[in-house]
Amino acid sequence: MLNNRVARLNSGGQWDASFNLPLGLNAEVSDIVRQPDGKIIIGGMFDVASAAGRNHIARLNSDGSVDVDFNPGTGADDGSVNAVALQSDGKILIGGNFTSVNNIPRRGIARLNSNGSVDTTFNPGFGANVGLGVAVEDILLVPGGKILISGNFTSYNGLAAGRVAMLNSDGTLDTTFKAGTGPGGTGSTGPNNVVYALAQQADGKFIIGGDFTSINSTNGPVARVRVARLNADGSLDPVFNPGDGPNGAVRSIVVQPDDGRILIAGSFTSVDRIPRGGIARFNNDRSFIKTEPIGITGVTRVSAGSQLSITVGTQAGFTYALEATSDFQNWTTVQTFSATGPVTTLLEEISAEYQFYRVRRIAP
Repeated sequence: MLNNRVARLNSGGQWDASFNLPLGLNAEVSDIVRQPDGKIIIGGMFDVASAAGRNHIARLNSDGSVDVDFNPGTGADDGSVNAVALQSDGKILIGGNFTSVNNIPRRGIARLNSNGSVDTTFNPGFGANVGLGVAVEDILLVPGGKILISGNFTSYNGLAAGRVAMLNSDGTLDTTFKAGTGPGGTGSTGPNNVVYALAQQADGKFIIGGDFTSINSTNGPVARVRVARLNADGSLDPVFNPGDGPNGAVRSIVVQPDDGRILIAGSFTSVDRIPRGGIARFNNDRSFIKTEPIGITGVTRVSAGSQLSITVGTQAGFTYALEATSDFQNWTTVQTFSATGPVTTLLEEISAEYQFYRVRRIAP
């Protein structure tokens, strides 16, 4: 069998010989979207599709042949198409690291009509600041007509946009959405590195995945390793915290429609130190993470004499209670705290001649 860079499988996983692009593609395919009529839109690094000139964007018929009625002209002139999204009206959004489409200036994002021509009613202005190593990596259609994009860009049409940006339906930037901080955020916002994947939950919150390790929020940088959840206004959701997260980049995210669980795929081999070979599933909270043993690992008197320094083995993202007793019968919570790492040190006032302490995990 020969299917050069594009193929179709039957429901049982076998190769479908009836789907055939005779001469294939001359470079990789990055994204695929199927239309309701069975035709297939592909984007990638190719510039030839079965001997037909198709510069980084093409449409195939349901049998795999090139659809000659879809003609993008010179296509994405100077860069690859990494993301494709199909609107309900048949128009097609493409994202990548191009700066023009069919000789019309479009930086990183463009919308095509159903015949492949550029939709000039969608005008991103200067668009995303794409370039070498900087591109739009994913596009998510948001109910109501808005469009969420992600990548490694830091501005959109000259305005700050930290790797995740919300667009209005005409291509302009929705300035009320700021990744990490939410409305009113200033300065550097959003993840500190590329965001490859986007998904939206039924409650309107967004799951983002990529190769970042922190997100600038209203409280400054907050550790979030390669996967995080944003509220509908872009602010960081503090409840969803994957701890040590995946140990490699997240490239794809799907929210299961029946139960809200979150599937991620990428180049990782573990998630929060639990072995997971390239694919993992999260619950819609933090219960997917294996809880680690906790305990008090050290108690010392502070030099002033009125306080104890208590060292606790913890797990990032979890909330704990420090409890005290003098009779092992009646325990009183003296502190609650959220851990940011594997060790937490607490200061506690000495309030009795004899005092015993314990630590309990109370959240998530």
